[in-house]
Amino acid sequence: MGINEIVKRFPPVQLFASAIVLFLAALLLLFTNISLEKSLGESKANASDLSSSLQETQSELIDTRGNLIQTEGELEITRSNLADTQHELNLTWGELAQTQEDLAAANNEIAEKNTVLTETKEELVSVQSDLNRVSDTINSSIQWFEDNSLMPDYEGFAFMNYIDLYCVTGSKVKLGCIDSILKDKKGVAYIDEEGYDQLYSLKEIIKRKGGDCEDFSLLLKAILNTLKKNGKDLDVEAWDSAGSGQYIIYEEGDSYFYYPDATGKKLGSIQDLNPYVICFSQGESGHCIIALSTSKINSVADVRKIDRSATFEPQTGQYLGKIGTDYYVCTDGEDGCDQEINHIYFVISDNDLYTFSGGKWTSYAYYSGKIETLEQRIAARLAQNFGAS
Repeated sequence: MGINEIVKRFPPVQLFASAIVLFLAALLLLFTNISLEKSLGESKANASDLSSSLQETQSELIDTRGNLIQTEGELEITRSNLADTQHELNLTWGELAQTQEDLAAANNEIAEKNTVLTETKEELVSVQSDLNRVSDTINSSIQWFEDNSLMPDYEGFAFMNYIDLYCVTGSKVKLGCIDSILKDKKGVAYIDEEGYDQLYSLKEIIKRKGGDCEDFSLLLKAILNTLKKNGKDLDVEAWDSAGSGQYIIYEEGDSYFYYPDATGKKLGSIQDLNPYVICFSQGESGHCIIALSTSKINSVADVRKIDRSATFEPQTGQYLGKIGTDYYVCTDGEDGCDQEINHIYFVISDNDLYTFSGGKWTSYAYYSGKIETLEQRIAARLAQNFGAS
């Protein structure tokens, strides 16, 4: 359509109005476009920020996904570890259950052992008490031999006065006289104790007016010890059957008593000699005499010190020979030695009794030492296990 046509169709006023409208519309469109462009710019900026944020978020998501994957791996390891731990716990529970059973059994065993320990303590205390009684008995026995090593003060029975009066001649004491004086003046004679053999005390021997061979030996030993204690320097003289004259044992008035075909046998100074009762085997029986030794016996180890000692018969005062030549001391380890003829198996000292039995020498002091050692061990065991002394 040409301009003329437009003018014709639209009058100038209308055209102007239309132009204004169009202008305004264009202006509005312009402003709208400007606003839209501004909004679009802002939207682009926001979109850019959003895109950057989305990229960051995507990167974080990727990192998070990686972390999740790693965490899932760790969780899987943890699940595996937990499964292993659960298995170990199950095993541990089983072990704990077994341990509880073992503890229960151990407690029962401990209770039983406590009962045994209590009984053991009671037994040890009982044994300790028994050992104390045995020790007292042994000490009493040792004291018995000490008490019977010297002649007792016995009123009205002055043995030693008779011995001094009849048997001590000058500087010697005659052993043959002592037995004769005991028989002739005091009526002390040999008493056969077959079937009821025991060792009597000196006072009992005096009261009974005699005894068997070990009693006579104990009595003669005490008389010699008493002479020695009184300080007299006397030669001890026995008599020997290897002689041709009369051996006078003592005199009284115009009378004298003697052994025919005998001679004196000096055995040494009484101050140098230690008398011991010794008993030896005669086969099915035994006999006791006296040995005079220059050595002292203080323990079982000293018994052999009586070797080479002179011996005499206490019931007659006769010299019998020497130990090592005519009599023999049994030696530890010689089983059956106490059954061999003339082998010594029994020795009485001034404070102990030594016996050969089971192939060895023992004594009251020997057993006393053993008991003392046992008592110390028991006391230590009680202190260690029960806190007792």
